[in-house]
Amino acid sequence: MREEHGALHLEVNSAIPGRIRMTLEKPIEDAFPFRAIEGVWSCRYNPRIRTLLCLYDRERIQEEDLILRIGAIYAGLARTKLLHVKRSEEEGFSMAASGYLALGCIALDGVLTAAGSPLT
Repeated sequence: MREEHGALHLEVNSAIPGRIRMTLEKPIEDAFPFRAIEGVWSCRYNPRIRTLLCLYDRERIQEEDLILRIGAIYAGLARTKLLHVKRSEEEGFSMAASGYLALGCIALDGVLTAAGSPLT
């Protein structure tokens, strides 16, 4: 995460409709405050890797609004006034080499399966 004087960082690692995972720079005690957001079904916090996983009803809350509300709660818990939110899809993001290898293996397996090969 990029250094900004006095800013706390929150990074959106992955977001698909109804599910969002974020990395929090500073640890929190519990995910309980985030469950109070209207439209959120559940939130789990992993203190070891400082990620927050939330499942939500996309009919009741839009992704951007959810990120905004989570950011506001997080900033309040961390007692900071400046929060930098970054999405992993932003310019400068790159997948690890192992990720590309895994995608290649999945594609190769699909081709071999489609071709009827016994090597799958």
